[in-house]
Amino acid sequence: MSLSALRAWLPSEFLALLLMALLASTALELSAGLWRLNVLLLDAQLRLWTHEQPEDVVIVGIDENSLRQLGRWPWSRRMHADLLDRLSAAGARVIGFDVLFVEPQQDDMAADRALADAVARSGRVVFPVVPEQTRLGGMLVEQLPLPEIAAEAAAFGHVDVELDRDGLSRQVYLMAGLGNPHWPALALAMVNLVEPERVGRLPGQQRGADRVSATGNALGGTSAGGLSNDVIGRRWVRDYRVIVPYVGPSGHFKRVSYADVLDGRVPEDVFLNRYVLIGMTASGLADIIPTSISGHASPMPGVEFNANLVEAIRDGRLIEPMPKTLALLLTLLLTIVPLLVYPRLSPRVNLLVVLAVLAGIVVLEAGLLVILNIWFAPATALVCVLVSYPIWAWRRLEGALRYLDAELADLRRLRTRVPAQRELPTAEAVAVTCQLLGTEPWTLFSVRRGRVRGLLRRGPRARAESLVSVAEAVSFAPGGAG
Repeated sequence: MSLSALRAWLPSEFLALLLMALLASTALELSAGLWRLNVLLLDAQLRLWTHEQPEDVVIVGIDENSLRQLGRWPWSRRMHADLLDRLSAAGARVIGFDVLFVEPQQDDMAADRALADAVARSGRVVFPVVPEQTRLGGMLVEQLPLPEIAAEAAAFGHVDVELDRDGLSRQVYLMAGLGNPHWPALALAMVNLVEPERVGRLPGQQRGADRVSATGNALGGTSAGGLSNDVIGRRWVRDYRVIVPYVGPSGHFKRVSYADVLDGRVPEDVFLNRYVLIGMTASGLADIIPTSISGHASPMPGVEFNANLVEAIRDGRLIEPMPKTLALLLTLLLTIVPLLVYPRLSPRVNLLVVLAVLAGIVVLEAGLLVILNIWFAPATALVCVLVSYPIWAWRRLEGALRYLDAELADLRRLRTRVPAQRELPTAEAVAVTCQLLGTEPWTLFSVRRGRVRGLLRRGPRARAESLVSVAEAVSFAPGGAG
């Protein structure tokens, strides 16, 4: 292979490597093949992004202490009515009651009416909506509170939580519902009720589902009093996917015991102008959610998950996944950048370029997350850039070896035409000759045990000794080409 042939070979290798990198990055990005690495990077950053205990959100927990004092669950609806009256009198800004009241209280038929009246007096109570099957294998329906309680509610919100393939919750859909996503998340409904200016345009990755609003009005015709035929039996649709930046691990929010509030042992200013969430925290009763920040070892009660979501919505910290098309284009761009540089720089400089590009990808991803609340999954770009350098170095070395093999073959053919000398010069004689020449017009190659060694940068004495020791395999290439 001649030098011109080598120069012609390198571009073809570069194009092949470029095409391979583009195909690999596209396949990895579309197939989510590096999903686990992406979530590990995300979880590590979110753990560093925790905040101090929020002051505007309080959890009233149905805990072990409350069960000991008030008896076994379920409790009388009159007790819940008394709690709502106390919270409203204390100046609670909005109350999220994360408990389902889908069946009437059999031992006190007037208790449901008492709770409904307390909800009406408050005027700012939000109840959950959940999808349930009517029977095993039956169709889905939206479960709301009893009609007389639901009629007095200020708003409703779904409490559907998304679990990733590793069983941890990192994300939630802000809108969901049967047939179309018409219910906001419970936390979103609470914020929108008292601070609609903090909601604005809904963030999140959209699925192109039906148009929705943050008010929770059902586009399919569902009313607060019950279910319409339009949603019965249809599939549960979710939209506006966001990543939840947890304030901290389980127990990070201020909690007070349900029984203590009912008995007046909690100062009223604890609830003044604050978001209050009522829900299960007792072991065995609470709907526990393993999160990316608490893990499977210490899962988070569902009511605290909603508290995290309330705080994130109010602070504008919800993280929006980058659209897939844009993420793919950015990944391809980051993968191509070092490939365009490799042919123009030395291997040592290329290594520094790779390290700089890898660091740049991490900084870019962190900047998008912290500054713009956008999550760009960087694993595909990181892996493709990291793998591209050794592959390029290998192909470049392969080309150089092909070129040297071709040159050595030419030298061997040339050697057969040169008559052998009867006496070989001594090392001292060759050294003196090299010193006299000062700058040699030849490039010296020695072949020993199949290895090519250039003698141009050695001292005269070292050149001479190597030359004499393998004199039978030494060739002189006029003009310094080699």
